[in-house]
Amino acid sequence: MIAAVIERCAGSDVGKKTISVCLMIGPADQDPQTEIRTYDMMNAELERLRQWLVSERCAHAVLESTGSY
Repeated sequence: MIAAVIERCAGSDVGKKTISVCLMIGPADQDPQTEIRTYDMMNAELERLRQWLVSERCAHAVLESTGSY
């Protein structure tokens, strides 16, 4: 099986009060550029998060949470 390679993706950790997101961008044969941002769980902040991911052309995201999201 061939491993999938995604060159522009985000991983998020959801808490009760905040969400932290790590955006990773770069070619598969190099170390990626990473940026981590934390947002509050209010609608306006979540919209800012969405706008950031859209502006970076991030089409793939994963979610980690310990609650029932």
